[in-house]
Amino acid sequence: MNLKKSNNSQRAIANALNINRNTVRYYFEMEELLPRTTIYFNNYGDFMDLIKECCNQG
Repeated sequence: MNLKKSNNSQRAIANALNINRNTVRYYFEMEELLPRTTIYFNNYGDFMDLIKECCNQG
């Protein structure tokens, strides 16, 4: 579904999606959508020496 090409106003799209108009404007101004990425927060760095040590043993 392409809401931009269906000639709906940004306000109407924001209301339909229940999001802020500025968010709609942000995406309208983009040339192409960026792929969604997932950010994983972890603390592997704290244990990297131990992980490397265990991997090298076996």
